[in-house]
Amino acid sequence: WWKALTKVVQSIDGMTVVSLTATPPYDSNNCEWKRYEELCGVIDEEISVPELVKAGTLCPHQDFVWTVVPTEYEKQYLDEYESSVARTLGELSRDEHLQRAIREHAWLTNAPDVTDAIFANPELAIALLVYLKNRQVELPPHLLGILDLQPEDIPDISEYWWQLLVSTYLYKPGGWPEDEELKTHRKKLARILRDRKLIWNRELQLSDARLIKRHITQSSAKIQACVDIYRHEREVRGAGLRQVILTDYIRDEGVRSNKEKQVEMHGAWPIFRELVHSLGDEERRTCALLTGRLVVLHESIAAQLKDEATLRPLEHAPGFVVIDAPARNPVTILTELLEAGTINVLVGTRALLGEGWDAPCINSLVLASNVGSYMLTNQMRGRAIRIDKKNPDKVSSIWHIVAIVLDRKKFGVQPHELFRPGLADFRELNGRFSTFVGVHQTDPIIENNLMRLELPYVGRKRDYISGAEHLALRKSFFRTGWSLESTNNTMIGRLHDIHKMDKHWQEAIGLGDAGQVVPTVSPDSPPTARPFHFGRTLFFFLITAITAFFTAAWVMANISTQIGVIATVAFLWSLPKFYTTAKLFFKHLPVDGTIHQIGLALRDTLCGTGIIDNSAARLKVKSYTVGSDVYVSLDGGTFHEKSVFADCMEEILGPIENPRYLVIRHDTFFGLKRKDYHAVPTRIGVKKEYAKTFHLAWQRYVGKADLLYTRTAET
Repeated sequence: WWKALTKVVQSIDGMTVVSLTATPPYDSNNCEWKRYEELCGVIDEEISVPELVKAGTLCPHQDFVWTVVPTEYEKQYLDEYESSVARTLGELSRDEHLQRAIREHAWLTNAPDVTDAIFANPELAIALLVYLKNRQVELPPHLLGILDLQPEDIPDISEYWWQLLVSTYLYKPGGWPEDEELKTHRKKLARILRDRKLIWNRELQLSDARLIKRHITQSSAKIQACVDIYRHEREVRGAGLRQVILTDYIRDEGVRSNKEKQVEMHGAWPIFRELVHSLGDEERRTCALLTGRLVVLHESIAAQLKDEATLRPLEHAPGFVVIDAPARNPVTILTELLEAGTINVLVGTRALLGEGWDAPCINSLVLASNVGSYMLTNQMRGRAIRIDKKNPDKVSSIWHIVAIVLDRKKFGVQPHELFRPGLADFRELNGRFSTFVGVHQTDPIIENNLMRLELPYVGRKRDYISGAEHLALRKSFFRTGWSLESTNNTMIGRLHDIHKMDKHWQEAIGLGDAGQVVPTVSPDSPPTARPFHFGRTLFFFLITAITAFFTAAWVMANISTQIGVIATVAFLWSLPKFYTTAKLFFKHLPVDGTIHQIGLALRDTLCGTGIIDNSAARLKVKSYTVGSDVYVSLDGGTFHEKSVFADCMEEILGPIENPRYLVIRHDTFFGLKRKDYHAVPTRIGVKKEYAKTFHLAWQRYVGKADLLYTRTAET
């Protein structure tokens, strides 16, 4: 598409391109994103969901998560997969060819000119060390030194490290020995793994299998979950409920063949059938099914359509009829019935109702779909969050259903535990929540992560290798013996308080002066420069105070002229230094003081180097605290400039990965040495002069520091 549109734009002289979209493809890869920017330019302005809520264009809303445990059949499938993986890992650990290949890897033999390659892929280097540790082989000091790790820092081996190691061995030969024997072994190993369904399209799946993901995300346990969610919504909203349940598939094979499957599949028809079989006569007549090839209504409602459609009794759902060959679009017909309250719950497919369908009356949306893309997720959420002029007090609930398979005996503390096969659906849910913003469950904050819902079994854990914070399941939660499904009681309680969400949204969006959502950074452990400046401030204060005393004594003729002159010179020398260090100390004194100073240094660098095409005087760094959390953002400029600032701040304040330059803060106070390391952002580190500009700005705002280039053997 980009080639065709680019040619059109280039063929018309003087064309001005104005690009508008409700769903920017934020989750696209870098190559696709560059094509969007080449055609449309960078994003100049974005009107976010909270801004639209504040303006009254969208209604207040909240997300809910309903947790289910997959069926025994699905858990058995997962067990068979894990057994196959365990058998394969046992064979790999005894594979002599693989042992030799790893033993002779260039990174382990201290071959020349491998440092840059290791920096480009440090995780593979760690995987090699993990394997050696598992084999109880001495770890090579040169590789530990390059990675700045100690032997005790190397984690135990797991499926994650096996997958990284073996997939690289099979398909990325750089650094691996290349003799004919190992080439033959690679082909044989790949064939074995394909036969066991552990390789799909040259992608090894020891910890993240597509087939397992499909079974978990499409678990039939979600069918009953939809029924349970409907019951609780009906209890809270009564006849005012306007619910839509969206799925990926119809799954009406049983209706068309007149023979139901023994193993039920998750889809629109199974959900609808379970609803009408579970509800009483009054409620079941308000259920409807709307898909591309199957439209079902209760016969009492469908009777009014007999003159404009063919009605066919539905054997699998007594009292319901199939609408065939309607004179009007069935989507229009059922939308009118939903708006009128004739039907209260409509089950449909994402393909038909997920985008381009306007039904402002919807106040409850159940996403029984495993779609993870930003664009489609936002399109589906848009069905429920539009304002309804007939219901000005509308507050919507958006339900996400997640299936989790967790064997408590196998549940450990691996840093990559989210890659366990039984957590495939949970990982998709986590990715989905990173693509849209919403209000925090308890705090008046707008965020774009799953943490904002305060799920009982979700927490954060620090990776002891990289220092990165990541989402993890709370091990303590499972020690209590509670079932995952018990967390649904928390969701039910929150649903009964859904009317409070309007006030909660107003509190959250009322915090901003302009009512806008901007890219903001909140570090897990905010840096502080106070310890670095306190010692120097105290040192110069003492010198200034002592010399001032002697100067005053000399003026009063209580000491000799020689001592008085020396004291006066020392006083004049120390006074400006005391002023400078004291000023820096007090600038860093607030909780968010150091972050604010780092932000100022970054702003000046981005503007001075031309990375941001704006004047530093027109851009303001904003920092503030909410509870124990510290936030920093850029005020003024375009959305793109704010995003660049936020991305760079995240690199500076986050865990160090693989930067070209480091800023090192160091000081000694009463014999105690302290050092802090911060990465120079990638956008700045691409050029030496950019890095030097950042270093000078850092020293001006933050304090004394050294600039270190990391691409040398010494570092």
